Amino acid sequence: MLGVILFLFMLTPGLAYVLRRERAVPETHRSAFRETVQVVAASMVSLLVTGLLFAGARAIWPTRTLNIRGLVRAPEQFFMDHHVQVGWWAVAYLAVASLFAWLAADPRLSKSRVAKQLAKSRIVRLAVGPPAPITPSSAWYVAAHAFDGDEPGLIQVGAQLDDGTYVIGYLDHFNIDTGESADRDILLHGPLGLVTNDGKRHNLEPMFTVISARRIVRVDFTHLAPSVRPAPVFAPVAPTPPPPDGPTPPRESGKLIRWICRR
Repeated sequence: MLGVILFLFMLTPGLAYVLRRERAVPETHRSAFRETVQVVAASMVSLLVTGLLFAGARAIWPTRTLNIRGLVRAPEQFFMDHHVQVGWWAVAYLAVASLFAWLAADPRLSKSRVAKQLAKSRIVRLAVGPPAPITPSSAWYVAAHAFDGDEPGLIQVGAQLDDGTYVIGYLDHFNIDTGESADRDILLHGPLGLVTNDGKRHNLEPMFTVISARRIVRVDFTHLAPSVRPAPVFAPVAPTPPPPDGPTPPRESGKLIRWICRR
């Protein structure tokens, strides 16, 4: 039973890392071995960083933190005497490690100012190497997250369908599967617009529309400034004023005669 608890304890941070990564970054289909290595590596790094943090806290507050030396020397006896303290510190240790792993999986971390400054250093460039032009990300993901390092704004999307129509809206979310298959879809929210084959423009009333990749020929992404708010895609056409209700005034005879003479 203790082995199972320790096993789950060791893998929980890695599981948090993978779950956060799957929700934010498109991942390729990996083998079971690579997925296991990813979970174990993320857990070990998170637990190591958390251990260094707790070791620093132990050095600063020796009387207020858990006595790790006593736990290592006599684990059974120390646990029996301080089981409540050990339990609370174990929960805190696991929570902090899982939080570190969760934050490390955030894609915005790699595009932050600190990461950009570190990437410019010579040591990091020698260790990582030049940026590779080949990435497993889908083209949709790259276009939608091209400006993640800046203040985010609305993304206007135009999708050309296979029947010639063109749908315009604002990006809500899309399938981040790296396999660019026809089973993916993209969700747009309003205001929505439609350009038909004859060039006529229409503002659509629905709040959302789902477009299947099976029908898409081309997708256009336009990143708008953060101050831009959703607005109708096409300006509404002002209605023609109705004719007056009264009788039409008669034409002046003098003007009519002069027009006939000029003819």
